[in-house]
Amino acid sequence: MTLAPQQFHIPFRGFTLAELLISLALLGVIGTFVIPKILTSSQNAQYNTTAHEAASVIAAGFSQYKLQNQLTSSTKFGDLTPYLNYVKIDSSGTLINHATDTTSTAACDNANPCLILHNGGRLRYESCTFGGTTEPYAVRLMFDPDGIYVSGFQSIGFILYPTGRLASYGKMLNPTTTCGSSFGPVASWDPAWFSW
Repeated sequence: MTLAPQQFHIPFRGFTLAELLISLALLGVIGTFVIPKILTSSQNAQYNTTAHEAASVIAAGFSQYKLQNQLTSSTKFGDLTPYLNYVKIDSSGTLINHATDTTSTAACDNANPCLILHNGGRLRYESCTFGGTTEPYAVRLMFDPDGIYVSGFQSIGFILYPTGRLASYGKMLNPTTTCGSSFGPVASWDPAWFSW
């Protein structure tokens, strides 16, 4: 004699309103902390990539300049602009973020024009010379990855040496003579979003 298998019926029990509200509250708390971190991390990665593109533009332009010209103590970064890949020069007074802190601004003007790069960033250079043909003489550059002034944001500062070495303000040689002033590396001058 064979017995038929017993079938068990387990009734489905739905969620109570209280359980649903608690679940939604937990998801809201998690989202409050996680979503801003994801967005900030993504934005920082984009800024870092943009800054590396600017560094590549600087290095490539400098290399091209040195292939066709003799670097002298009177060479300015402006002399390199025909060898750089950019959209246009801005000297209209547009404000960008400073490279050493989050409260100062820098203007793209006739004395210190900005190159608007293809990635949307602005590369500001000073009209000073390399000052010599050996390190530590150098020119100073500032790069704002979004090209506009935003309160509380810090751009990246670059130092270009006559040897072609490119460093950030936080990683420069110590001391460095740029545009008539000497200063050494200050770690906080590299923004948190930038890394070599």
